[in-house]
Amino acid sequence: MSFTFVSLAGDPTANLRQNPKVSQLTLHLLSHQYHLDQSVPVRYWYWLQDVFLHKLGTSLITSQPIWPDITAHDRPQRRRVVLLAE
Repeated sequence: MSFTFVSLAGDPTANLRQNPKVSQLTLHLLSHQYHLDQSVPVRYWYWLQDVFLHKLGTSLITSQPIWPDITAHDRPQRRRVVLLAE
């Protein structure tokens, strides 16, 4: 469900594309790093890998792993919400 909402939300690099200080090379590298240049089924496969092998992946905003941030605050309700959303 989370993957569907994120995929339908549009281009995550749209705000960066409007910034003249961000080069085309940087945009290309970000698209490649986050597999945005791949088809939806391929991106879904990478997303599944991130969920199960990389503990929910890396935040696009902070570039930090998502799971340690959730467990650091030790809030069971938050963990349940995140896991249910996945």
